[in-house]
Amino acid sequence: MKLIVLAGCNGVGKSTYGRDLIKSFLDTNDFIYIDLDNVEKLIENSSNPFNVSEQVEKYFIESLKDAILNKKDFIYESNLRKNPFDDINRFTQAGYEKILLFLTLENVDKSLERVHNRIENEKGNYVSDEDIRENFKLGLLQLNDCFRRGEAYFNTINIFECDNGAPLLSVSIQNKIFNYVRIMPEILKSKWTPLLQTSLETYLLTQ
Repeated sequence: MKLIVLAGCNGVGKSTYGRDLIKSFLDTNDFIYIDLDNVEKLIENSSNPFNVSEQVEKYFIESLKDAILNKKDFIYESNLRKNPFDDINRFTQAGYEKILLFLTLENVDKSLERVHNRIENEKGNYVSDEDIRENFKLGLLQLNDCFRRGEAYFNTINIFECDNGAPLLSVSIQNKIFNYVRIMPEILKSKWTPLLQTSLETYLLTQ
């Protein structure tokens, strides 16, 4: 059984590429896939568009429990803005393999540009510039922390670059050990990922 968290900043392409990206990590087509942005949009357009965040959280927890009860793979999209430990720990206790697929852009300006274009073309939900910047920063901080905590959070962390379209694998980490590095993504040289940066630089010096 697998938990896959498909994470990254706004506009990086989680919804666009997610379902294709996860195929190589799954052994079955019997899984639960949650896109919380779509859930939120459905609730906002429903006959009961109140306490939206609470309804989204309730739907997520119920889906999570259903996956564990029925021993199904569980995949969800997230900007990784908040610490995911409480949710992940449920799957740890249930014996799941835990995989983080983190999609990156070179800088926050690209995130802003993509979201603006998406809104102008009426293909996405409105997100304020302030939230886009905050999600970008907090997601990287959480990525750094997930790496620091190792298998207590994720057994595998795969980091992809998406600046030129479809996700391109740059770094693969298994229980804090680098087992593939194509290149260090520029964004991992930021002030928000200090442990990842120094660990990657040390690894590359030995290759």
